[in-house]
Amino acid sequence: MIKEIITSHRRLSHVCEDAIEYGNIKKISRNLLKTAKFHADTETGCVGLAANQIGYLSRIIVVKTMSKVNDPWTIMINPEYILKFGGFKSDVEECLSHPGIKTKIHRYKKIRIRYKVESDHGPLITTIDTFKNFEARIIQHETDHLNGILI
Repeated sequence: MIKEIITSHRRLSHVCEDAIEYGNIKKISRNLLKTAKFHADTETGCVGLAANQIGYLSRIIVVKTMSKVNDPWTIMINPEYILKFGGFKSDVEECLSHPGIKTKIHRYKKIRIRYKVESDHGPLITTIDTFKNFEARIIQHETDHLNGILI
């Protein structure tokens, strides 16, 4: 279901909890992906979304990863940094939860992150990936949301 984007600073400033119940993870992931894809096709655009931006206090994000050809959207459950490296880069960021506001943010150029993905055949699978440049920026932005940090 396409969900409304939360804009309340008070609601977005809560730190999200680890996602642990499988049925709930599936529901949140499905709603997160549908909402992100919907906004990706609008004038505002969307390249990432955190669960708390649609009303769930669970550590789940969806990001559009240009390096994945078949399905560019990746759902990351309980993402955590292993390493941030490659120096910093400043760039302007926007956020669906703060329409029309552009803020210059310093982010690491590269990150290594551990997260879980859904499996077609049972339990969640732990994955470790390295992302750089724009993809790293998107993940850092969405992970900030999970930690109650807003641009």
